[in-house]
Amino acid sequence: MVESNGVKPDVLVQGNLWIGARILMAAPFKWVWYRLRGKRVAFAHCVNAPGHEYDWANGDIERRIRGFLKSNFGTKKKRYS
Repeated sequence: MVESNGVKPDVLVQGNLWIGARILMAAPFKWVWYRLRGKRVAFAHCVNAPGHEYDWANGDIERRIRGFLKSNFGTKKKRYS
């Protein structure tokens, strides 16, 4: 539903497997690099994919996510017989 963060296309959503593999292979090295410098970061913060950072403050992103949630998980009207 959301294919871009409003700045650049999301490489993971587009299915670019080569870039996705490179990102995943680099993540452990980034994590170790941070740890050696005394910074405790979660491993997930080392997996950085261009365009995959979605900011709720971006009005377009918020609108698309709310629309998706409402259309797929919104409350259904009850039918009374």
